[in-house]
Order: sequence, then C-alpha cells, then structure tokens
Amino acid sequence: MSHSPPLDLIVSIKNGYSAGKLNLVAPFSRYSQDILDLLKKNQLILDFTKTTSSDSISHFEIKLLPNTNRFRYIKVFSKPGRRYYSTKSALPWGSTPSSIIIISTSKGVMTQRQAHHLGLGGEVLAEIT
Repeated sequence: MSHSPPLDLIVSIKNGYSAGKLNLVAPFSRYSQDILDLLKKNQLILDFTKTTSSDSISHFEIKLLPNTNRFRYIKVFSKPGRRYYSTKSALPWGSTPSSIIIISTSKGVMTQRQAHHLGLGGEVLAEIT
C-alpha cells in the first residue's frame, strides 16, 4: 500500500530510466497528473496519456525519453511521516543549475523557480537532477 502516490510516481519514473524502459504504467490521480504535466513541460518525460481499463480503473501510460540520463538523482523532501513546507524566502535551490525542485503550492504544482517568481511557498516534494 502506497502512502504517497506522487512520490511513488517520481521514483517509478527514475527506476524506469535506470532500467532503460520506454513505457511505464502508473495509477491515476489528479495530483499525479499535475506532476506529469510539470515533468513533460520541463522535458523530463516524452508524453503521458490517461487510459481506463475494462474494470473502470484509470491509469497513466507514460512514455519516457529514449537514450537519456534523466533522473540520475532524486532527493525526496516530503515523506508521508514528515511533510516539508517552506516559505518563499526559504525555498531550497537545486544542487546543480539544471536541477528541478517540485513544489506543491496553493496555485498548483510548479517548480521552485516558478514558485519563487510568484512569491509562493508550499510543500517541497522532491529535487530531480
């Protein structure tokens, strides 16, 4: 049983890249869809589609980028037993300039740079390098 589906989604994508897979299947949730939109916008995945199986269970089919070394490192900030919240002024910066930090704000899921630009804080989910 998963206690944090969005973080499980991110780790599944990392493991898919490590295994050299081109397609993944993940459970559907609106929160996960927002994260996938963000990853697609930042060119960390190729595409994703929502499908419904014959027993009315929805899931995502995720297409990964071929021949890439994406998701080399993931640092998880918020965990089910310990949520990590930050104000605008205390948002963490990435370990490299190409790092993406995923923040869940009152205006939706966005990168740390977007949240800082909009003057928003929120729950810091993970850093992807």
